[in-house]
This record gives sequence, structure tokens and C-alpha cells, in this order.
Amino acid sequence: MTVRREGVAAPPARRRCDRLRPHRSTSSFRPVRASPLALLTTLALAGCNSGSGSNPVRESFAAAAQRTGLEPAIAFRFPESRSGDVGLYRLPSLDAITWRFESTRRGTRAIVGLSGDREVLYAITTGDELIGLDLPTGRLRTVDSSVAAAVLSPTGTPLVIHDDGSVAAVELRSVVPWSNGFAAPPAQVWAGARDRLLAVVETDSSRSFVLAANGQSPVWQPIPSGRVSVSPWGDLALVTTDSGIAYLDPTDPEALRFDRVEPPPVFTAFSASGHRIYVGRADGVLEAIDRFAQGTVGELQLPGAPADARQDPWGRYLLVRAAEGNEVWIVDLVDWKVAGALETSWEPDLPAVAPDGIVLSRSGGRVESRTPGAAEAEGRVSSRQADRWAVVAWDPSRPTLDAEAGGGPAEAARPGELIYVQVSSTSSPEWAADLAADLRRAGMAAAVLPPELPTDPYRVVLGPYATRDEAEATGRQLKLPYWIFTRDTTSTRP
Repeated sequence: MTVRREGVAAPPARRRCDRLRPHRSTSSFRPVRASPLALLTTLALAGCNSGSGSNPVRESFAAAAQRTGLEPAIAFRFPESRSGDVGLYRLPSLDAITWRFESTRRGTRAIVGLSGDREVLYAITTGDELIGLDLPTGRLRTVDSSVAAAVLSPTGTPLVIHDDGSVAAVELRSVVPWSNGFAAPPAQVWAGARDRLLAVVETDSSRSFVLAANGQSPVWQPIPSGRVSVSPWGDLALVTTDSGIAYLDPTDPEALRFDRVEPPPVFTAFSASGHRIYVGRADGVLEAIDRFAQGTVGELQLPGAPADARQDPWGRYLLVRAAEGNEVWIVDLVDWKVAGALETSWEPDLPAVAPDGIVLSRSGGRVESRTPGAAEAEGRVSSRQADRWAVVAWDPSRPTLDAEAGGGPAEAARPGELIYVQVSSTSSPEWAADLAADLRRAGMAAAVLPPELPTDPYRVVLGPYATRDEAEATGRQLKLPYWIFTRDTTSTRP
């Protein structure tokens, strides 16, 4: 590939690293500060310059190709119609778990994603409602309405764009409106660090990239036509044009840089950590660029010309759609090779890569799961075309699912026993009442338990719950100190 930087000179070539070809480039563009994870990854990859010929990072990945250290891989199916239930499947077998989540009551238009800390899977219905499926309890609730689009921030906060362009954040089960928004829903939207929104706003005469945050003046900058990709933390955006790549600093329009690329690029995609940029070129070559060193570190010949790509959020694979036909290539980013190919449609949710490396794809009226490179699928399940799928890292250890796997039933409260999640205790009834009121405004079933004895405190609690496991599941979602409190109503104090 030939790259020409507009108005800058090229420095001397860097030293060769393993089998990867260096790329000579420089720019006045000021790279934004890297995240700690990206810096750590970059430092680890820099070890290949030691001259030893070994790459401990690659060797470590290769030794545990499918062991991610994450929780088990689970697939969710959200139905196309209002009469269907959310389905849960084990991977890679795609065996259905018979536990039924609450019905969505409407079809599902899009999957927003899993907020891991909250253990809530968000989706948008065909009725433009944002719904949240609480994984530990299986309960489903409507979070917001008139939703045009929604995205999750890197820390799991849902950001919602309404049909009128207004914006809100979902915090502690409450919808918190922004003081600013858009005149109309943007054409595309992403979420960045510190709950910021990045959007492409189009009119009949202009196209702009916008950085927005609650209560802050937005940063606008004009952009050319072309595909836009955004780094995982929202600190860099790329526009892929028919002649090169524009690099945008969302916070500083003056830092714009344009790299003329020959042969022309087709798509760009960021690695999961954001430290590398993958460029698919019209000549069928996939190029890897070190974002911080601003140089090419590898080129891979694809089976044909590419059209689009989708990054595995866990960082091992890149799914590349062929420009012709229905083939999708699975690129192993660790071993830097094409690990397999699929005949499948390309949809907003599928194909997708699970945390354990299993690839989920659609084949006619079925969804299949397989290990990259395997000739046969390991699991199959019937699915309608409009069903929406999500693969997540989550341990389905709720009591009902434990029972399905052969465990014992959940321990219910004994007659006369009430089980609560206690979040605070105080000697001040006024302070306890204020805290409970705040929690209720956040959508929680909070109450104050008065003292049974003069020496007892006022307890701020959530509940009561039918089982201790249900109370524990609620407590884990709080991400705050809590403990389980039980009260026996069949006995009285002397």
C-alpha cells in the first residue's frame, strides 16, 4: 500500500519487528491519550523488538486459544413477534435452557448490549421502547419510550436518543434527561468514555461529526462522505473515503489528518483494545496499523475483495464480509491468518463471536454455532429472520438455572420470615426516610424498617423477596455494600 500524508515528510524507516513490515509515516496530528489497557497492550507487543525472535504475547494466546478467562458463553434470542419469549441457549451446543424470561410483549428491533456491572441486557422493541432484561431474576421492564436509538457507554451506561432528538441516560433504573440534544436523531451514534455521545449528523447540504455530553457545548466538525468507525473509548474516529482515511480527534477539529491510501481503502475497524486499526483494501489485502506508532505492522491477503468488517469485542477475531456472494471470512488476529469461512447473511446482530471463540451465524431458517475453521456446525436451532441474537459472557447461576442443570431448588423464605436487602442503618429516622425516598425515585422498592428494640437502628431495605437467592441477585446489582436481613414476623420480642 502506498500512503501519502498531506503536507508532511516521512521519517526514517523503523526497525523490522519479527515478520511484520514497518511503515514510514509521520504527522502533525496529536494522538489522544491512550487508555491504560491500550498502553499496556502496546508495551507488551513492543517486546518483539528485543531481537529474540519470540513473541510471548502470541505464544500465550496460542496456548489458550479458546480460554478467555471470562464467564461462560451464553446466547440470547429475542423474538420477532410480541407473542414470543426470550430464549436462552448454551454454547456451543445451542441447547435451550428451559427457564423462561418474561415476554417482551412486542417484537425486538435491535439489541443494545449487556451492561455487565448491572447484569441487564438492553434491547429496543418494534414499538420504540427501550427494555431491560434483568439476568439474575429473569424480569423484564420497560425503561424508556419513543426511542430512536440507544448505545452503551464503555462503562455500561445506556444512552438513549429519542424520536425528537432529545437525549437521556439511564442511571440506577431512572431515565435522566440531558439538558442538550439534537434537532433530530443522528444518522449514526456511538458512546465514549465519561458517558459522551459521538454522532454523525446529516442534512441536505452538510455532514458533520459531533461530540456531545450532558450540559456541555457540543464539538462539531465537517466530515467527507464515507464510512465512519470509532475507537472503543471514543477518543478517535476514522472516515474511510474512496481516496484515503481521515483521522478525527473528537475533541479538537483542528487536529484533522488525512492519509491518502493506494489502493483505496474499503473499511476500517479498531481492535478491541483500540491500539490497532485494521484497513480492508480494494486489492483484497487486510492491513494492520499501529495506532500510536502510526505505522503498518502487518498485511494479510484475503481470499477476495472485502466489503465490510465486524470486530470481535473480545479481541481475537475479525469477521470480514466478502464483496461478492454471501461469504464471511474469519480472520485470526493473533496468528494473523484466515481461520475459516462461512456462507451466511450479514445482519446487524449476526454473525457474532462469543467469548469462547465460537461463531454464531445464520443459515437459512436456522442459527448455527461453530469453531472457526470447523467443517460442521456444533449446534443448530430454528430461528426466524427477524429474531435478534446476542452472545454474552455471563454465568447463568440463578437458582432456576441451577435446578435445570441438576442442582437443588432455591431456598424459599420460611413461613413468617421476610427477606430483605439492607443497604443502610441509622439512628436517625429522617435520614433513613430521605434515603428510602431517593431509592424509590430511582425505581427501587425501598422501605424503612423501624426498630424492634430501643437499641436497634432504622434499617433502609429493599424487598421483601421470596428467596434469599433473589435478594442476593438484587444486592449484586447495586454495586454498593449490602447485606441480607431477615425478620421473623411470627414471634414477638419480650
